[in-house]
Amino acid sequence: MERTEDRIPQLPKAFEAMTLDDIKTIERRRRFFKYATSLALCNWIGQLGFRELSTARPLSPEYPCPRTLEELSFIVQREMNVPIGEPEALSPETDGPDTGSITDLPAMFGNGMQRATDTGISNIPSHAREFFTYYGEDRVPDPSRIRCNNHAYGACRSFSQYGMPMHLLAIAPPLRHLLDVDWHVMAACPLYSRSDGAHAHLVFDNGTALLWRHGGLASFVAWSERNAPAGERRRIPAYGIARYREPKHSIAHPLLMHIAHAVDEADMQALELQRLTPPHEPGMIV
Repeated sequence: MERTEDRIPQLPKAFEAMTLDDIKTIERRRRFFKYATSLALCNWIGQLGFRELSTARPLSPEYPCPRTLEELSFIVQREMNVPIGEPEALSPETDGPDTGSITDLPAMFGNGMQRATDTGISNIPSHAREFFTYYGEDRVPDPSRIRCNNHAYGACRSFSQYGMPMHLLAIAPPLRHLLDVDWHVMAACPLYSRSDGAHAHLVFDNGTALLWRHGGLASFVAWSERNAPAGERRRIPAYGIARYREPKHSIAHPLLMHIAHAVDEADMQALELQRLTPPHEPGMIV
């Protein structure tokens, strides 16, 4: 009959001769191997993210021949089920440039604490989640969770497939309201007509499509913010305009994608139309 002690596994002779220093050496080598493996993995992920930032491309890099305004309206109607509206120019109040001086920092933190008190600490995780998704997906299961970033991201994805050079437009409040007034994200496509010599912007804002022909994007932002309090009106910050790029692996944060592909308004690529003069008075282009 087999004895109980015969069934107990015996340590190899080499382990019996090991000293405490030998065991510590093995542990140090094991930790170094884990550290080196983790470092190599982080380096690979970093290289993949940098490659995505630098090589991401539009869904359709080939821009089409000049379109007509009617064709553009048909595409917008088919994709979004809304007509293109053409707002009339207004003369919004001017509240001066936002210098964003360091003296606004106490007000920024004070306003942010007040917002946290008003909305409740339980909302902080949802705010953080919205920041990390940033542009988010264009299809949101819960309609109550659809935000401006979902609309903008979805518009860029949809219309890039038609060869439209889409851009993302982010506007931010003054520094003193940076923590209590939300940022806002829209999609925009510059338009120009070689025959008319005219320029305009097609702006997609929260599910609407607007043809803005009264100046640049800054004037559109001023028009859209005309009903906000003068001290809280949002403007285009540095890196506020970016060429839309579809991430390949979603390794890079969308906010980094935005900064990496930021452009000045003068460098935005535009879609050429045959004519930009509408066949009727401003209103709805159908």
